[in-house]
Amino acid sequence: MKLNRKEYDLIYDAFQYMYFKMDKDQRVLAEQILDLAFYDAPEIDHDYKGSHEMLEGLGLNPITRQPVE
Repeated sequence: MKLNRKEYDLIYDAFQYMYFKMDKDQRVLAEQILDLAFYDAPEIDHDYKGSHEMLEGLGLNPITRQPVE
């Protein structure tokens, strides 16, 4: 199922609102859901790093995308 931008943004905002309650696996799953829904990814890579992990690796807050102090 592929979503349009408005639908994607709604789901993204919902995930962002609940981000602080998610554990690492849930965050990765949320990223995979968004990728599958918007980009029509062919299959899930279980070693996939969600964008939140990449941002954290860069020292940025995944929600605000600002440097972590």
